[in-house]
Amino acid sequence: MQRYNLTTRIWIGMVLAASVAITILRLQPHGVTGPELAALASLALGAAIASAFPIRSASGGAVYHLTGIFFVAGALILRPAFCTLLPILALTPDTWRGRHRPGAMVRWTFNIAQTVVAMHVTGMWFDWMGGGQIGDPRGLVALLGASLLFTFAQAVLVGAIISLQSGIPFLRSDTFALPALLGDGLIAVCGTLIAGLWLSMPMLLLLALPLLVIAHRLTRDAHLAHFAQVDSKTGLHNSRHFESALEEELAHSHRVRRPVAVMFADLDHFKRVNDEHGHAAGDRVLREVASILTEVLRKGDTIARFGGEEFVALLPGADPEEATYLAERVRAAVEAAEFEVASGTSVRCTISVGLAFAPQNGTEVAELLRQADMAMYRAKQMRNAVAHPEPISRLQTPIAPVRRADVQSTGTQVRPSWAARPVLWTVVLGAAAVIVASIATTWSAGSWSLLLPFLALAVAAELLTVRIQDTGREETISFSFTIAVTMAAVPLENMPTPLVSLAAALLQVALFGRRRGLERGLFNLANPALAAAAADGVYSMLRPADGALSAWYLVASDWSCS
Repeated sequence: MQRYNLTTRIWIGMVLAASVAITILRLQPHGVTGPELAALASLALGAAIASAFPIRSASGGAVYHLTGIFFVAGALILRPAFCTLLPILALTPDTWRGRHRPGAMVRWTFNIAQTVVAMHVTGMWFDWMGGGQIGDPRGLVALLGASLLFTFAQAVLVGAIISLQSGIPFLRSDTFALPALLGDGLIAVCGTLIAGLWLSMPMLLLLALPLLVIAHRLTRDAHLAHFAQVDSKTGLHNSRHFESALEEELAHSHRVRRPVAVMFADLDHFKRVNDEHGHAAGDRVLREVASILTEVLRKGDTIARFGGEEFVALLPGADPEEATYLAERVRAAVEAAEFEVASGTSVRCTISVGLAFAPQNGTEVAELLRQADMAMYRAKQMRNAVAHPEPISRLQTPIAPVRRADVQSTGTQVRPSWAARPVLWTVVLGAAAVIVASIATTWSAGSWSLLLPFLALAVAAELLTVRIQDTGREETISFSFTIAVTMAAVPLENMPTPLVSLAAALLQVALFGRRRGLERGLFNLANPALAAAAADGVYSMLRPADGALSAWYLVASDWSCS
Protein backbone atom coordinates (compact mmCIF):
# COMPACT_ATOMS: atom_id res chain seq x y z
CA MET A 1 0.00 0.00 0.00
CA GLN A 2 2.99 2.28 -0.31
CA ARG A 3 1.55 3.81 -3.46
CA TYR A 4 -1.40 5.29 -1.60
CA ASN A 5 -1.21 8.14 0.90
CA LEU A 6 -2.69 7.95 4.38
CA THR A 7 -5.99 9.71 3.62
CA THR A 8 -6.54 7.44 0.61
CA ARG A 9 -5.96 4.34 2.71
CA ILE A 10 -8.37 5.63 5.35
CA TRP A 11 -11.03 6.18 2.68
CA ILE A 12 -10.52 2.66 1.29
CA GLY A 13 -10.95 1.28 4.79
CA MET A 14 -14.13 3.27 5.32
CA VAL A 15 -15.66 2.08 2.05
CA LEU A 16 -14.70 -1.53 2.88
CA ALA A 17 -16.29 -1.25 6.32
CA ALA A 18 -19.43 0.24 4.78
CA SER A 19 -19.69 -2.63 2.30
CA VAL A 20 -19.42 -5.22 5.09
CA ALA A 21 -21.95 -3.40 7.29
CA ILE A 22 -24.55 -2.96 4.56
CA THR A 23 -24.20 -6.62 3.55
CA ILE A 24 -24.85 -7.77 7.12
CA LEU A 25 -27.84 -5.45 7.50
CA ARG A 26 -29.49 -6.73 4.32
CA LEU A 27 -28.90 -10.46 4.82
CA GLN A 28 -32.03 -12.55 4.31
CA PRO A 29 -32.06 -16.11 5.79
CA HIS A 30 -33.96 -17.81 2.98
CA GLY A 31 -33.17 -20.89 0.93
CA VAL A 32 -31.41 -20.51 -2.39
CA THR A 33 -33.25 -21.60 -5.54
CA GLY A 34 -31.87 -22.88 -8.82
CA PRO A 35 -32.97 -19.86 -10.90
CA GLU A 36 -31.21 -17.56 -8.42
CA LEU A 37 -27.95 -19.48 -8.76
CA ALA A 38 -28.34 -19.48 -12.55
CA ALA A 39 -28.85 -15.70 -12.54
CA LEU A 40 -25.79 -15.19 -10.32
CA ALA A 41 -23.63 -17.43 -12.51
CA SER A 42 -24.79 -15.75 -15.73
CA LEU A 43 -24.22 -12.22 -14.43
CA ALA A 44 -20.83 -13.14 -12.95
CA LEU A 45 -19.70 -14.72 -16.22
CA GLY A 46 -20.85 -11.73 -18.25
CA ALA A 47 -19.17 -9.25 -15.87
CA ALA A 48 -15.93 -11.26 -15.85
CA ILE A 49 -15.83 -11.27 -19.65
CA ALA A 50 -16.54 -7.52 -19.75
CA SER A 51 -13.77 -6.95 -17.21
CA ALA A 52 -11.31 -8.79 -19.46
CA PHE A 53 -12.02 -6.42 -22.37
CA PRO A 54 -11.59 -2.88 -21.02
CA ILE A 55 -12.08 0.33 -22.97
CA ARG A 56 -9.57 3.12 -22.64
CA SER A 57 -11.33 6.44 -22.50
CA ALA A 58 -10.23 9.18 -24.87
CA SER A 59 -10.77 11.68 -22.02
CA GLY A 60 -8.12 11.58 -19.32
CA GLY A 61 -6.74 8.18 -20.35
CA ALA A 62 -9.03 6.40 -17.87
CA VAL A 63 -9.82 2.72 -18.34
CA TYR A 64 -13.31 1.47 -17.75
CA HIS A 65 -15.37 -1.64 -18.44
CA LEU A 66 -18.95 -2.56 -19.26
CA THR A 67 -19.16 -4.54 -16.02
CA GLY A 68 -21.54 -1.92 -14.62
CA ILE A 69 -24.29 -3.34 -16.85
CA PHE A 70 -24.20 -6.65 -14.98
CA PHE A 71 -23.77 -5.04 -11.57
CA VAL A 72 -26.85 -2.84 -12.02
CA ALA A 73 -28.86 -5.81 -13.27
CA GLY A 74 -27.66 -7.87 -10.31
CA ALA A 75 -28.62 -5.13 -7.83
CA LEU A 76 -32.21 -5.29 -9.12
CA ILE A 77 -32.78 -9.05 -9.51
CA LEU A 78 -30.45 -10.76 -6.99
CA ARG A 79 -30.90 -11.22 -3.27
CA PRO A 80 -28.71 -8.96 -1.06
CA ALA A 81 -26.12 -11.64 -0.23
CA PHE A 82 -25.54 -12.25 -3.93
CA CYS A 83 -25.07 -8.50 -4.49
CA THR A 84 -21.91 -8.87 -2.41
CA LEU A 85 -20.84 -12.13 -4.00
CA LEU A 86 -21.28 -10.96 -7.62
CA PRO A 87 -18.46 -8.33 -7.65
CA ILE A 88 -16.09 -10.80 -5.98
CA LEU A 89 -16.76 -13.45 -8.61
CA ALA A 90 -16.63 -10.95 -11.48
CA LEU A 91 -13.51 -8.95 -10.58
CA THR A 92 -11.27 -11.64 -9.12
CA PRO A 93 -10.19 -13.40 -12.37
CA ASP A 94 -8.86 -10.22 -14.01
CA THR A 95 -7.13 -9.16 -10.79
CA TRP A 96 -5.53 -12.59 -10.42
CA ARG A 97 -3.99 -12.28 -13.87
CA GLY A 98 -2.44 -8.92 -12.90
CA ARG A 99 -1.69 -9.80 -9.27
CA HIS A 100 2.02 -8.95 -9.63
CA ARG A 101 1.32 -5.32 -10.50
CA PRO A 102 1.98 -2.81 -7.69
CA GLY A 103 -1.14 -2.09 -5.65
CA ALA A 104 -3.23 -4.75 -7.42
CA MET A 105 -4.75 -6.15 -4.22
CA VAL A 106 -5.59 -2.70 -2.87
CA ARG A 107 -7.35 -1.76 -6.10
CA TRP A 108 -9.18 -5.09 -6.06
CA THR A 109 -10.35 -4.47 -2.49
CA PHE A 110 -11.56 -0.95 -3.22
CA ASN A 111 -13.25 -1.85 -6.51
CA ILE A 112 -15.19 -4.65 -4.88
CA ALA A 113 -16.09 -2.56 -1.83
CA GLN A 114 -17.34 0.46 -3.78
CA THR A 115 -19.28 -1.78 -6.19
CA VAL A 116 -20.92 -3.61 -3.28
CA VAL A 117 -21.97 -0.31 -1.68
CA ALA A 118 -23.36 1.06 -4.97
CA MET A 119 -25.25 -2.18 -5.68
CA HIS A 120 -26.81 -2.34 -2.22
CA VAL A 121 -27.84 1.31 -2.30
CA THR A 122 -29.42 0.72 -5.71
CA GLY A 123 -31.14 -2.44 -4.51
CA MET A 124 -32.59 -0.72 -1.43
CA TRP A 125 -34.03 2.03 -3.63
CA PHE A 126 -35.57 -0.54 -5.96
CA ASP A 127 -37.11 -2.48 -3.07
CA TRP A 128 -38.43 0.69 -1.46
CA MET A 129 -40.10 1.71 -4.72
CA GLY A 130 -41.67 -1.72 -5.08
CA GLY A 131 -39.80 -2.18 -8.34
CA GLY A 132 -40.50 -5.90 -8.56
CA GLN A 133 -43.70 -4.92 -10.38
CA ILE A 134 -42.43 -3.01 -13.38
CA GLY A 135 -45.60 -2.95 -15.45
CA ASP A 136 -46.70 0.48 -14.21
CA PRO A 137 -45.23 4.02 -14.04
CA ARG A 138 -43.92 3.42 -10.52
CA GLY A 139 -41.85 0.50 -11.80
CA LEU A 140 -40.44 2.66 -14.60
CA VAL A 141 -39.46 5.34 -12.08
CA ALA A 142 -37.85 2.63 -9.95
CA LEU A 143 -35.72 1.45 -12.91
CA LEU A 144 -34.66 4.94 -14.00
CA GLY A 145 -33.91 5.97 -10.43
CA ALA A 146 -31.82 2.84 -9.96
CA SER A 147 -29.63 3.68 -12.95
CA LEU A 148 -29.15 7.27 -11.75
CA LEU A 149 -28.42 6.20 -8.18
CA PHE A 150 -25.84 3.59 -9.20
CA THR A 151 -24.07 6.09 -11.45
CA PHE A 152 -24.03 8.78 -8.77
CA ALA A 153 -22.88 6.41 -6.01
CA GLN A 154 -19.93 5.16 -8.04
CA ALA A 155 -19.00 8.69 -9.13
CA VAL A 156 -18.87 9.83 -5.49
CA LEU A 157 -16.95 6.81 -4.18
CA VAL A 158 -14.40 6.74 -7.00
CA GLY A 159 -14.18 10.54 -7.26
CA ALA A 160 -13.27 10.77 -3.58
CA ILE A 161 -10.30 8.41 -3.90
CA ILE A 162 -9.08 10.24 -7.03
CA SER A 163 -9.30 13.55 -5.20
CA LEU A 164 -7.54 12.27 -2.08
CA GLN A 165 -4.75 10.59 -4.02
CA SER A 166 -4.07 13.33 -6.59
CA GLY A 167 -4.97 16.40 -4.56
CA ILE A 168 -7.35 17.81 -7.18
CA PRO A 169 -10.74 19.24 -6.09
CA PHE A 170 -13.40 16.59 -5.55
CA LEU A 171 -15.82 17.85 -8.21
CA ARG A 172 -13.03 18.21 -10.78
CA SER A 173 -12.15 14.53 -10.75
CA ASP A 174 -12.67 12.66 -14.02
CA THR A 175 -15.72 10.80 -12.70
CA PHE A 176 -17.73 14.05 -12.65
CA ALA A 177 -16.81 15.05 -16.21
CA LEU A 178 -19.91 15.14 -18.39
CA PRO A 179 -18.68 12.48 -20.89
CA ALA A 180 -17.88 10.12 -18.00
CA LEU A 181 -21.26 10.64 -16.35
CA LEU A 182 -23.11 10.15 -19.64
CA GLY A 183 -21.11 7.00 -20.43
CA ASP A 184 -21.63 5.52 -16.96
CA GLY A 185 -25.30 6.50 -17.08
CA LEU A 186 -25.74 4.71 -20.42
CA ILE A 187 -24.12 1.58 -18.96
CA ALA A 188 -26.45 1.76 -15.95
CA VAL A 189 -29.52 2.17 -18.17
CA CYS A 190 -28.47 -0.93 -20.15
CA GLY A 191 -28.28 -2.78 -16.83
CA THR A 192 -31.80 -1.73 -15.89
CA LEU A 193 -33.05 -2.89 -19.30
CA ILE A 194 -31.54 -6.34 -18.71
CA ALA A 195 -33.14 -6.44 -15.25
CA GLY A 196 -36.47 -5.36 -16.70
CA LEU A 197 -36.35 -8.12 -19.30
CA TRP A 198 -35.46 -10.67 -16.62
CA LEU A 199 -38.44 -9.60 -14.49
CA SER A 200 -40.93 -9.42 -17.37
CA MET A 201 -39.84 -11.39 -20.48
CA PRO A 202 -36.73 -13.53 -19.75
CA MET A 203 -36.81 -15.02 -23.27
CA LEU A 204 -35.75 -11.66 -24.74
CA LEU A 205 -32.47 -11.86 -22.82
CA LEU A 206 -31.22 -13.97 -25.73
CA LEU A 207 -30.95 -10.67 -27.61
CA ALA A 208 -28.87 -9.05 -24.86
CA LEU A 209 -25.57 -10.69 -25.81
CA PRO A 210 -25.36 -9.31 -29.38
CA LEU A 211 -26.56 -5.95 -28.04
CA LEU A 212 -23.71 -5.83 -25.53
CA VAL A 213 -21.14 -6.91 -28.12
CA ILE A 214 -22.30 -4.14 -30.45
CA ALA A 215 -22.32 -1.58 -27.61
CA HIS A 216 -18.76 -2.55 -26.66
CA ARG A 217 -17.52 -2.34 -30.24
CA LEU A 218 -19.22 0.99 -30.96
CA THR A 219 -17.92 2.50 -27.72
CA ARG A 220 -14.41 1.22 -28.36
CA ASP A 221 -14.39 2.44 -31.96
CA ALA A 222 -15.70 5.85 -30.92
CA HIS A 223 -12.89 6.23 -28.39
CA LEU A 224 -10.28 4.98 -30.86
CA ALA A 225 -11.52 7.47 -33.44
CA HIS A 226 -11.34 10.22 -30.83
CA PHE A 227 -7.79 9.14 -29.93
CA ALA A 228 -6.77 9.92 -33.51
CA GLN A 229 -7.89 13.52 -32.93
CA VAL A 230 -6.27 14.04 -29.52
CA ASP A 231 -2.70 14.92 -28.57
CA SER A 232 -1.61 12.36 -25.98
CA LYS A 233 0.63 14.72 -23.99
CA THR A 234 -1.74 17.63 -23.47
CA GLY A 235 -5.21 16.17 -24.03
CA LEU A 236 -5.91 18.91 -26.59
CA HIS A 237 -6.91 18.24 -30.17
CA ASN A 238 -4.12 17.53 -32.64
CA SER A 239 -3.32 19.38 -35.85
CA ARG A 240 -5.30 16.96 -38.01
CA HIS A 241 -8.51 17.59 -36.13
CA PHE A 242 -7.82 21.33 -36.00
CA GLU A 243 -7.45 21.63 -39.76
CA SER A 244 -10.68 19.70 -40.27
CA ALA A 245 -12.52 21.92 -37.77
CA LEU A 246 -11.08 25.05 -39.39
CA GLU A 247 -12.23 23.92 -42.83
CA GLU A 248 -15.78 23.34 -41.56
CA GLU A 249 -15.85 26.67 -39.72
CA LEU A 250 -14.61 28.58 -42.77
CA ALA A 251 -17.41 27.11 -44.88
CA HIS A 252 -19.98 27.93 -42.20
CA SER A 253 -18.70 31.46 -41.57
CA HIS A 254 -18.73 32.13 -45.31
CA ARG A 255 -22.43 31.21 -45.46
CA VAL A 256 -23.48 33.29 -42.44
CA ARG A 257 -21.02 36.13 -43.09
CA ARG A 258 -19.28 36.11 -39.72
CA PRO A 259 -15.57 36.59 -39.00
CA VAL A 260 -13.10 33.89 -37.94
CA ALA A 261 -9.74 34.27 -36.23
CA VAL A 262 -6.87 31.80 -35.98
CA MET A 263 -4.35 32.03 -33.13
CA PHE A 264 -0.88 30.53 -33.53
CA ALA A 265 1.22 30.48 -30.33
CA ASP A 266 4.76 29.31 -29.62
CA LEU A 267 6.52 29.06 -26.25
CA ASP A 268 9.68 31.18 -26.08
CA HIS A 269 13.02 29.43 -25.38
CA PHE A 270 11.22 26.17 -24.55
CA LYS A 271 14.30 24.17 -25.52
CA ARG A 272 16.01 25.46 -22.37
CA VAL A 273 13.37 23.79 -20.20
CA ASN A 274 14.01 20.41 -21.84
CA ASP A 275 17.80 20.83 -21.75
CA GLU A 276 18.01 21.99 -18.12
CA HIS A 277 15.21 19.98 -16.50
CA GLY A 278 14.52 17.06 -18.83
CA HIS A 279 11.76 16.17 -21.26
CA ALA A 280 9.42 15.01 -18.48
CA ALA A 281 9.52 18.53 -17.03
CA GLY A 282 8.91 19.94 -20.51
CA ASP A 283 5.85 17.73 -20.89
CA ARG A 284 4.48 19.05 -17.58
CA VAL A 285 4.91 22.62 -18.83
CA LEU A 286 3.08 21.78 -22.05
CA ARG A 287 0.18 20.29 -20.10
CA GLU A 288 -0.08 23.36 -17.87
CA VAL A 289 0.04 25.71 -20.86
CA ALA A 290 -2.75 23.64 -22.41
CA SER A 291 -4.77 24.14 -19.21
CA ILE A 292 -4.16 27.90 -19.37
CA LEU A 293 -5.37 28.05 -22.95
CA THR A 294 -8.49 26.07 -22.04
CA GLU A 295 -9.28 28.35 -19.09
CA VAL A 296 -8.55 31.67 -20.81
CA LEU A 297 -10.15 31.12 -24.19
CA ARG A 298 -13.87 30.85 -24.76
CA LYS A 299 -15.86 27.66 -24.31
CA GLY A 300 -16.68 27.29 -28.01
CA ASP A 301 -13.11 27.80 -29.23
CA THR A 302 -11.18 24.84 -30.66
CA ILE A 303 -7.69 24.50 -29.18
CA ALA A 304 -5.01 22.14 -30.46
CA ARG A 305 -1.35 21.33 -30.06
CA PHE A 306 0.11 21.89 -33.50
CA GLY A 307 3.47 20.29 -32.79
CA GLY A 308 6.41 20.65 -30.42
CA GLU A 309 5.76 23.73 -28.29
CA GLU A 310 3.29 25.23 -30.79
CA PHE A 311 -0.43 25.67 -30.09
CA VAL A 312 -3.25 26.84 -32.32
CA ALA A 313 -6.78 28.01 -31.56
CA LEU A 314 -9.82 28.57 -33.72
CA LEU A 315 -11.88 31.57 -32.60
CA PRO A 316 -15.27 31.55 -34.40
CA GLY A 317 -16.99 34.92 -34.58
CA ALA A 318 -13.97 36.81 -33.21
CA ASP A 319 -13.15 40.05 -35.02
CA PRO A 320 -9.60 41.46 -34.87
CA GLU A 321 -10.32 43.45 -31.71
CA GLU A 322 -11.77 40.52 -29.74
CA ALA A 323 -9.13 38.09 -31.00
CA THR A 324 -6.34 40.46 -29.98
CA TYR A 325 -7.89 40.80 -26.53
CA LEU A 326 -8.00 37.02 -26.11
CA ALA A 327 -4.43 36.64 -27.35
CA GLU A 328 -3.23 39.25 -24.86
CA ARG A 329 -4.99 37.37 -22.06
CA VAL A 330 -3.21 34.16 -23.09
CA ARG A 331 0.15 35.94 -23.25
CA ALA A 332 -0.33 37.57 -19.82
CA ALA A 333 -1.56 34.32 -18.20
CA VAL A 334 1.46 32.34 -19.42
CA GLU A 335 3.84 35.11 -18.36
CA ALA A 336 2.34 35.19 -14.85
CA ALA A 337 2.32 31.42 -14.33
CA GLU A 338 4.95 29.44 -12.44
CA PHE A 339 5.45 25.96 -13.84
CA GLU A 340 6.63 23.36 -11.34
CA VAL A 341 9.17 21.08 -13.03
CA ALA A 342 10.35 19.25 -9.91
CA SER A 343 9.67 19.22 -6.20
CA GLY A 344 10.43 22.75 -5.03
CA THR A 345 11.65 23.85 -8.48
CA SER A 346 9.63 25.99 -10.86
CA VAL A 347 10.30 27.91 -14.05
CA ARG A 348 8.68 30.79 -15.87
CA CYS A 349 7.91 30.91 -19.57
CA THR A 350 6.60 33.40 -22.08
CA ILE A 351 4.69 32.89 -25.27
CA SER A 352 4.59 34.61 -28.66
CA VAL A 353 1.21 34.77 -30.38
CA GLY A 354 0.30 35.38 -34.01
CA LEU A 355 -3.20 36.07 -35.33
CA ALA A 356 -4.80 35.78 -38.74
CA PHE A 357 -8.35 36.64 -39.75
CA ALA A 358 -10.87 35.45 -42.31
CA PRO A 359 -11.78 36.79 -44.76
CA GLN A 360 -9.16 39.58 -44.49
CA ASN A 361 -6.09 37.29 -44.58
CA GLY A 362 -7.59 34.47 -46.60
CA THR A 363 -10.48 32.05 -46.83
CA GLU A 364 -8.57 28.77 -47.18
CA VAL A 365 -7.12 26.62 -44.40
CA ALA A 366 -3.55 26.60 -45.70
CA GLU A 367 -3.46 30.34 -46.29
CA LEU A 368 -4.87 31.25 -42.87
CA LEU A 369 -2.43 28.97 -41.08
CA ARG A 370 0.44 30.40 -43.12
CA GLN A 371 -0.59 33.95 -42.25
CA ALA A 372 -0.97 33.11 -38.55
CA ASP A 373 2.43 31.40 -38.60
CA MET A 374 4.02 34.46 -40.21
CA ALA A 375 2.40 36.68 -37.58
CA MET A 376 3.76 34.42 -34.84
CA TYR A 377 7.28 34.81 -36.23
CA ARG A 378 6.80 38.58 -36.21
CA ALA A 379 5.93 38.26 -32.50
CA LYS A 380 9.01 36.05 -32.00
CA GLN A 381 11.23 38.97 -33.02
CA MET A 382 10.17 40.70 -29.79
CA ARG A 383 9.26 37.63 -27.67
CA ASN A 384 6.33 37.65 -25.27
CA ALA A 385 4.20 39.59 -27.76
CA VAL A 386 1.10 39.44 -29.95
CA ALA A 387 1.34 40.24 -33.67
CA HIS A 388 -0.78 40.32 -36.83
CA PRO A 389 0.21 39.51 -40.40
CA GLU A 390 0.06 43.25 -41.11
CA PRO A 391 -0.69 46.39 -39.10
CA ILE A 392 -4.16 46.34 -37.57
CA SER A 393 -5.03 49.68 -39.20
CA ARG A 394 -4.73 48.09 -42.61
CA LEU A 395 -7.08 45.25 -41.78
CA GLN A 396 -10.45 45.67 -43.44
CA THR A 397 -13.53 43.55 -43.14
CA PRO A 398 -14.98 43.27 -46.63
CA ILE A 399 -17.73 40.82 -47.31
CA ALA A 400 -16.14 38.20 -49.50
CA PRO A 401 -18.06 37.60 -52.72
CA VAL A 402 -19.58 34.21 -53.23
CA ARG A 403 -17.21 32.41 -55.56
CA ARG A 404 -18.31 29.69 -57.93
CA ALA A 405 -15.68 27.33 -56.56
CA ASP A 406 -17.05 27.78 -53.02
CA VAL A 407 -20.55 26.87 -54.12
CA GLN A 408 -19.28 23.76 -55.81
CA SER A 409 -17.23 22.68 -52.80
CA THR A 410 -20.07 23.07 -50.29
CA GLY A 411 -22.91 21.83 -52.46
CA THR A 412 -21.47 19.09 -54.61
CA GLN A 413 -24.19 17.26 -56.47
CA VAL A 414 -23.28 13.85 -57.82
CA ARG A 415 -25.87 12.90 -60.41
CA PRO A 416 -26.68 9.21 -60.74
CA SER A 417 -25.66 7.42 -63.90
CA TRP A 418 -28.21 6.38 -66.54
CA ALA A 419 -28.09 2.78 -65.25
CA ALA A 420 -28.88 3.84 -61.69
CA ARG A 421 -31.90 6.00 -62.55
CA PRO A 422 -34.37 3.12 -63.03
CA VAL A 423 -33.36 1.70 -59.64
CA LEU A 424 -33.68 5.11 -58.02
CA TRP A 425 -37.17 5.79 -59.30
CA THR A 426 -38.32 2.23 -58.59
CA VAL A 427 -37.32 2.72 -54.94
CA VAL A 428 -38.99 6.14 -54.81
CA LEU A 429 -42.27 4.93 -56.35
CA GLY A 430 -42.30 1.83 -54.13
CA ALA A 431 -41.75 3.95 -51.04
CA ALA A 432 -44.50 6.34 -52.14
CA ALA A 433 -46.94 3.45 -52.42
CA VAL A 434 -45.90 2.13 -49.01
CA ILE A 435 -46.30 5.56 -47.39
CA VAL A 436 -49.76 6.10 -48.91
CA ALA A 437 -50.83 2.63 -47.70
CA SER A 438 -49.44 3.38 -44.21
CA ILE A 439 -51.38 6.64 -43.99
CA ALA A 440 -54.57 4.86 -45.09
CA THR A 441 -54.01 2.09 -42.54
CA THR A 442 -53.44 4.59 -39.74
CA TRP A 443 -56.54 6.55 -40.75
CA SER A 444 -58.81 3.50 -40.83
CA ALA A 445 -57.44 2.00 -37.61
CA GLY A 446 -57.47 5.29 -35.75
CA SER A 447 -54.00 4.57 -34.33
CA TRP A 448 -52.64 8.13 -34.47
CA SER A 449 -52.34 8.28 -30.68
CA LEU A 450 -50.12 5.18 -30.77
CA LEU A 451 -48.08 6.53 -33.69
CA LEU A 452 -47.29 10.00 -32.33
CA PRO A 453 -44.94 8.90 -29.48
CA PHE A 454 -42.88 6.83 -31.94
CA LEU A 455 -42.70 9.76 -34.36
CA ALA A 456 -41.41 11.97 -31.53
CA LEU A 457 -38.84 9.35 -30.50
CA ALA A 458 -37.64 8.95 -34.11
CA VAL A 459 -37.15 12.71 -34.47
CA ALA A 460 -35.32 12.87 -31.13
CA ALA A 461 -33.06 9.98 -32.13
CA GLU A 462 -32.16 11.75 -35.37
CA LEU A 463 -31.38 14.98 -33.52
CA LEU A 464 -29.02 13.02 -31.23
CA THR A 465 -27.02 11.56 -34.11
CA VAL A 466 -23.42 10.70 -33.13
CA ARG A 467 -20.63 11.72 -35.50
CA ILE A 468 -17.10 10.35 -35.23
CA GLN A 469 -14.01 10.54 -37.38
CA ASP A 470 -13.29 7.41 -39.39
CA THR A 471 -9.50 7.49 -39.54
CA GLY A 472 -9.30 4.65 -42.02
CA ARG A 473 -11.31 6.45 -44.70
CA GLU A 474 -10.40 9.95 -43.48
CA GLU A 475 -14.01 11.08 -43.28
CA THR A 476 -16.70 11.66 -40.70
CA ILE A 477 -19.30 8.93 -40.27
CA SER A 478 -22.48 9.13 -38.24
CA PHE A 479 -24.98 6.79 -36.66
CA SER A 480 -28.22 7.27 -34.78
CA PHE A 481 -30.69 5.20 -32.82
CA THR A 482 -33.51 5.83 -35.31
CA ILE A 483 -33.44 2.20 -36.43
CA ALA A 484 -33.94 1.12 -32.80
CA VAL A 485 -37.10 3.23 -32.59
CA THR A 486 -38.31 1.88 -35.94
CA MET A 487 -37.72 -1.75 -34.95
CA ALA A 488 -39.48 -1.16 -31.62
CA ALA A 489 -42.61 -0.31 -33.61
CA VAL A 490 -42.49 -3.43 -35.80
CA PRO A 491 -44.14 -5.89 -33.34
CA LEU A 492 -47.05 -3.52 -32.54
CA GLU A 493 -50.46 -4.03 -34.10
CA ASN A 494 -51.78 -1.37 -36.49
CA MET A 495 -48.47 0.50 -36.35
CA PRO A 496 -47.45 1.95 -39.75
CA THR A 497 -43.71 1.53 -39.22
CA PRO A 498 -42.74 3.23 -42.54
CA LEU A 499 -44.15 6.51 -41.20
CA VAL A 500 -41.82 6.29 -38.19
CA SER A 501 -38.73 5.95 -40.36
CA LEU A 502 -40.06 8.63 -42.75
CA ALA A 503 -40.29 11.18 -39.93
CA ALA A 504 -36.61 10.75 -39.08
CA ALA A 505 -35.61 10.77 -42.76
CA LEU A 506 -37.50 14.02 -43.37
CA LEU A 507 -35.61 15.70 -40.53
CA GLN A 508 -32.27 14.31 -41.71
CA VAL A 509 -32.79 15.55 -45.26
CA ALA A 510 -34.07 18.93 -44.05
CA LEU A 511 -31.05 19.48 -41.82
CA PHE A 512 -28.19 17.95 -43.80
CA GLY A 513 -29.32 17.04 -47.30
CA ARG A 514 -30.64 20.27 -48.78
CA ARG A 515 -27.55 20.84 -50.92
CA ARG A 516 -27.17 17.25 -52.14
CA GLY A 517 -29.66 17.43 -54.95
CA LEU A 518 -33.27 16.41 -55.50
CA GLU A 519 -32.64 12.85 -56.58
CA ARG A 520 -30.35 12.02 -53.66
CA GLY A 521 -32.81 13.63 -51.25
CA LEU A 522 -35.69 11.55 -52.62
CA PHE A 523 -33.65 8.36 -52.29
CA ASN A 524 -32.71 9.20 -48.69
CA LEU A 525 -36.42 9.64 -47.94
CA ALA A 526 -37.56 6.52 -49.77
CA ASN A 527 -34.92 4.05 -48.61
CA PRO A 528 -35.78 4.03 -44.84
CA ALA A 529 -39.52 3.81 -45.47
CA LEU A 530 -39.10 0.89 -47.86
CA ALA A 531 -36.74 -0.89 -45.44
CA ALA A 532 -39.25 -0.43 -42.60
CA ALA A 533 -42.02 -1.87 -44.78
CA ALA A 534 -39.82 -4.87 -45.55
CA ALA A 535 -39.19 -5.41 -41.83
CA ASP A 536 -42.94 -5.27 -41.21
CA GLY A 537 -43.54 -7.83 -43.94
CA VAL A 538 -40.91 -10.29 -42.73
CA TYR A 539 -42.15 -10.04 -39.16
CA SER A 540 -45.77 -10.58 -40.19
CA MET A 541 -44.85 -13.74 -42.10
CA LEU A 542 -42.68 -15.29 -39.38
CA ARG A 543 -44.35 -14.34 -36.13
CA PRO A 544 -46.30 -17.07 -34.28
CA ALA A 545 -50.02 -17.14 -35.00
CA ASP A 546 -50.91 -17.00 -31.30
CA GLY A 547 -48.43 -14.19 -30.59
CA ALA A 548 -46.86 -16.18 -27.74
CA LEU A 549 -43.31 -15.31 -26.71
CA SER A 550 -41.08 -18.15 -27.86
CA ALA A 551 -37.85 -18.86 -29.67
CA TRP A 552 -39.73 -18.54 -32.98
CA TYR A 553 -40.90 -15.09 -31.90
CA LEU A 554 -37.26 -14.07 -31.48
CA VAL A 555 -36.41 -15.51 -34.91
CA ALA A 556 -39.12 -13.32 -36.43
CA SER A 557 -37.75 -10.24 -34.67
CA ASP A 558 -34.16 -10.95 -35.72
CA TRP A 559 -35.05 -11.58 -39.37
CA SER A 560 -37.10 -8.39 -39.54
CA CYS A 561 -34.09 -6.45 -38.19
CA SER A 562 -31.87 -7.98 -40.87
